[in-house]
Amino acid sequence: MSRKINLLLLLVLVTLDFTSTTNSAFSQKQNLNDHQISTGCWTLPSVPVLVYPPHHHFAGSGSTWDLTPYMDWQDSTVSCPLSTAITYQYESYSDAGLTNLVYSSGWLSDSQIPAPSTPDGTYFWRVRSRDNLSNTSDFSLPWKLTVDRSRPTSHITSVFDFSSSPDFSIDYEADDDVAIDYVQLWYSYNLGLWNLFGTTDVPTSPGSFDFTSPSGDGLYEFYTLAVDLSANVEDDTGKTTAPYTVQVDTQDPFTNLSLGEFDQDRFAVNEQTLNGKKLQNS
Repeated sequence: MSRKINLLLLLVLVTLDFTSTTNSAFSQKQNLNDHQISTGCWTLPSVPVLVYPPHHHFAGSGSTWDLTPYMDWQDSTVSCPLSTAITYQYESYSDAGLTNLVYSSGWLSDSQIPAPSTPDGTYFWRVRSRDNLSNTSDFSLPWKLTVDRSRPTSHITSVFDFSSSPDFSIDYEADDDVAIDYVQLWYSYNLGLWNLFGTTDVPTSPGSFDFTSPSGDGLYEFYTLAVDLSANVEDDTGKTTAPYTVQVDTQDPFTNLSLGEFDQDRFAVNEQTLNGKKLQNS
């Protein structure tokens, strides 16, 4: 009977006698056909599966993660009959090569760890598991987290203030500690309400908007508003009180003639224009 039990144990894990039996759930040596066989259980716990925050996540100011910062992963599983009490080790690095260690936890009983007061920066985090027999899994593949609470900035760089065409470009520049997601162009017409004209499809800086004067000739005011990949929105304080302005006038100039008294076939002609160009009197 004892021989049959030992053979069944071989189905769990079989190794040659140079394999150590230290920390196995059970171990025994048995001669079988002149070969010494060691039986035991050295099966590692499963590698933790990372859950939250998701890979390549950007955590901005006031975001869900920023308000309740923590790192979470699935519980690992074990195969050894006497293997219990899984614990976890968490590590984070500031580089993708995992050479600059930022934090390493002790062995944790929970499959998550709080991360309060995490400074702005980019982090690569991973987790491994260990059972009560010190069988330790490999680390999970690292996930990337970017913490960015700073607001982006933008401003208009165009230098003209008059346009005789309804179509013209509004140039801008935008900047952020991490990366710009998109930039919006807002406008008002003749000192009226502010309206969203458009949003950049590709976040580039410098960039430009092709404006089309949707209300025709008149005074247009502009400002830009940037949003970064962490959903931080630019502070628009002061942008509506000191906007960039362009006067659009597409009308051809016209002349008013006033005839003075005839004096030996001579008369005075006064000419004026309403298109921003002063004509000489004759």
